[in-house]
Amino acid sequence: MEESLENIAKDYDLSLASVHAAMAYYYDSREEIETRRAQGEAFALEFASKNPKDTVVYLK
Repeated sequence: MEESLENIAKDYDLSLASVHAAMAYYYDSREEIETRRAQGEAFALEFASKNPKDTVVYLK
């Protein structure tokens, strides 16, 4: 479900201009943001596969 920018601004007590600025930054930097997100996800999956579940729970 997609939230409207107005609802996001209201829910997080932000100005609508701030939400629009964040979205503009995202669209201007989408490739870099998605690359870093994928790298973070890959790191988390690798970490989880190499560490016992109890260790991961303990670190939370």
